[in-house]
Amino acid sequence: MTRNSQAPERPSAGARFRLDVQGLRALAVTLVVLSHAGVGAFAGGYVGVDVFFVISGFLITSLLLRELTATGELSVRRFYARRALRLLPASTLVAVTALAGSWLFLSKVRFTEYAGDAISSALYTVNFRLALSGTDYLAQDSPPSPFQHFWSLAVEEQFYLVWPLLLLLSWRAAGRRRGLLAAPLALLCAVSFGLSVYATAYAPRDAASWAYFGTHTRVWELGAGALLALFLARRERPAGAPGPLRQARGRVAKVPPARRRLARPLAALSESPEYVQYASDPPPCDRTRQTPPAPPFGRTALLSQHALAASLTWAGLACVLLAALLFDADTPFPGYHALLPVLGTVLVLAGGARPTPFGAELLLARRPAVWLGGLSYGWYLWHWPLLVVGPMALGRPASVRLALGLSAVALVLAWGTLRLIENPVRFHTAFRRRPRRAMAFGLGLSAVAASTALVAAAFPPPISSDATAPAVSETLASAPDPGARGAELADLVARSGAGLPSNLTPALGEVKKARSAVYRDGCHVPYGPTRSPACVYGDRSSDTVVVLLGDSHAAQWFPALDRLARERGWRLVSLTKASCKVAAVTIVDHRKPYTACDAWRRTAVERIGRLRPALVVVSSSDAGTPARPAGDPVRQWTSGFQDTFRALTATGTRVAALLDTPWPKVDAVDCAAAYPLRLGRCANHLPQAIRDERRQRAERTAAATTGVTVIDPTPWLCDARGNCPVVVGDRFVYRDDSHLAEGYAEALAPVLGDRLPEPVRRKPTS
Repeated sequence: MTRNSQAPERPSAGARFRLDVQGLRALAVTLVVLSHAGVGAFAGGYVGVDVFFVISGFLITSLLLRELTATGELSVRRFYARRALRLLPASTLVAVTALAGSWLFLSKVRFTEYAGDAISSALYTVNFRLALSGTDYLAQDSPPSPFQHFWSLAVEEQFYLVWPLLLLLSWRAAGRRRGLLAAPLALLCAVSFGLSVYATAYAPRDAASWAYFGTHTRVWELGAGALLALFLARRERPAGAPGPLRQARGRVAKVPPARRRLARPLAALSESPEYVQYASDPPPCDRTRQTPPAPPFGRTALLSQHALAASLTWAGLACVLLAALLFDADTPFPGYHALLPVLGTVLVLAGGARPTPFGAELLLARRPAVWLGGLSYGWYLWHWPLLVVGPMALGRPASVRLALGLSAVALVLAWGTLRLIENPVRFHTAFRRRPRRAMAFGLGLSAVAASTALVAAAFPPPISSDATAPAVSETLASAPDPGARGAELADLVARSGAGLPSNLTPALGEVKKARSAVYRDGCHVPYGPTRSPACVYGDRSSDTVVVLLGDSHAAQWFPALDRLARERGWRLVSLTKASCKVAAVTIVDHRKPYTACDAWRRTAVERIGRLRPALVVVSSSDAGTPARPAGDPVRQWTSGFQDTFRALTATGTRVAALLDTPWPKVDAVDCAAAYPLRLGRCANHLPQAIRDERRQRAERTAAATTGVTVIDPTPWLCDARGNCPVVVGDRFVYRDDSHLAEGYAEALAPVLGDRLPEPVRRKPTS
């Protein structure tokens, strides 16, 4: 099935370097870098990745077609050997460097997570890991990983595990009917595009990470470039005609001396997947040699063809730039929006196949663009780790100016990597005509990167600690009465130390990993569903039913209520949904009205009516913007709370409204890991810690008019001076930048129980 044939070491005579392709790669990487650097005008610069996908599919398919046309066979071994030598030296260096930077400067509690990202990057599966983590509600707001940009490389390599074999099988099956060669890929692209549109526009928001990082939603972009290569190859060679390499034999390339200096570094691309040759084009880099003179009757047709080709390139370039300028972080992507940069890239590549003196090549084939295009791979690899690690290493806040400076440093590193690492390895005589050795070398590099990350994960950076602190659970449990308990807790909050206690329970690295039963059991429903599953805890046979209702800021109290339910013999029913407010106010989610929340809230209230619970505990975050803001937001929220409270109290149950907890000013766990002995830098202060004081005022007013008990947890998290520490006694208070830590919430069960109204004794109906 494969053949160990030899690849040409230099471009064949009669080939032409696609300088415009190099310039297009330069544009793509520049857009990506500007977007990641935070340049607002290019917020949609992430479409540069889509441009890369199309270029990659086009160039590599052209490379494979040249071999198939010339020999009738395809050496898969040699193909993967070229890929290994081209990609792995630089990616391994960047991965190991990023891992070291993460160990030294990034969050110590996240290092094992970053090491896992490094391992999956070395194995080209990091896109799956990122997609999975994106579906974790409690991890969605995590800071970006320094290995996140490897996702696009993973998608490419997963595609190229299949495409060469599929192309070879299609070639053999089609025989002389070359028109059928593209059929399997065209079908695959159609399916992939359909999945991309569905996953982006219609799938639940929780699946958005799969829409973005999933290979199944990106294959069509690589396939678009591959289909273009198949189309151009068919137009250039009639059926049965000799292949491009055979046509090229005996022709001598005449390169003008002024172009030779530029041709030498570009010649190094001949063995790489980023290089494509056309036998019908002028010699390498010879833009002075035009198409042979046409007869008088053909000049008009020739000029029309040139005008069409030039128009295609300019239109395509405009599409790519428009996408970068018009799209932003809120654009549903990829989906049908990805058509704009993908089709734009296809137009540039198609029009550039016929060189014209007035096409987009005027810009793309300029010497600076071609030079930058040659560094695009290295620049892409280096820029992201520097943007993530750089501000922490320098001790400076992230800013656009700093990001642009770090991106410039990344460009210098890309140049050095190309000169000192990539080209010397790729063209070393030890790998010439030895694809097995090249593949073994590539596998060795991947093994080095993965094993380095594995060993590093076993030795995470240490986190300093201070003296022991009083145990919160034992202190509150031993208090003789509710008044004493409140006083003991206030004293613990006021005496919170400046450093992490040595007896912190659980350890700081375990705080984020903790998941209560509502998350483990899938009871905290994501954005899409409108019904909650049957989630019952505590004493399941009890007649005293207590319901927890709200969003994730209600779910954060589950550990406390679960403990109370087990101690007091309650049957606890959990009804919580992502970002769904208790108040009957439609909010915005991803720039659209969150109607799924409204439907879920109605069904939850109806279900509560059938349950006839003894007590309903409601709570929700103060975040969220109304889809239809009113002139008086306090009145709008008051009315929304009243609607829900009245619907609940109408069933005869007692209702307790837990106000939203004070928020930390940053991710508390990351901050404590960075300043373990200076926790004052992580503490927030009142009133800034209250997310929306007007909404809490509205909730109090609504509760007063509907007979609902209000419980304010602020004294449990902030002292009398308004200081809100991140550690109280031996417990860490927050798990992230808004939610309570599981351990602290569970420890607060006694004081919460003291404030809850006595449940109504009534027989539930179901």
